[in-house]
Amino acid sequence: SLALLWLVQIPLAARLDRRLRSTQAEREALLVRAVEASADERRRIAADLHDGVVQDLAGISYSLSAAAHEERSTATQGTLETAAAGTRDAMRRLRSLLVEIHPPNLRASGLEAALEDAASPLRTHGVEVTLELDPHVELGDEDERLAYRVAAEALRNVERHARATRVAVTLQRTAAGVE
Repeated sequence: SLALLWLVQIPLAARLDRRLRSTQAEREALLVRAVEASADERRRIAADLHDGVVQDLAGISYSLSAAAHEERSTATQGTLETAAAGTRDAMRRLRSLLVEIHPPNLRASGLEAALEDAASPLRTHGVEVTLELDPHVELGDEDERLAYRVAAEALRNVERHARATRVAVTLQRTAAGVE
């Protein structure tokens, strides 16, 4: 009777195993599609902001600068120059945000170039940033985006919360994967 029970359970176990593998494959496919959709949406938002708001701010900045040069009143001229400088600063911050949302050079120039851009705010504050990326480590698009996001967030945390004078970012293959 135990052998008969065992024989009856084998097809059930095989069916459950197939169903479990199928469900796992569906989950993985859905996760990949969600990550791709997120990346596409980031790209779309970055393009919309760049082509819309950033261009509008650039036009406003030029107009304010031109008005400041034509203005005869020193007080008004100073106000217009301050407004133009504030607008240019807002453009710089928005462009930095666009790079954070979707680094345009990650796909075009690779991970190292994108991380160089992410490290530039630290360098402007006098922090020495060293990037050590093992050239033998090859990452797929998704893994490259993930590595960029992790490293960029770490660099932002250093900028916001640390009083560092030196920062090192290292990418290397380990026994467990990539670190």
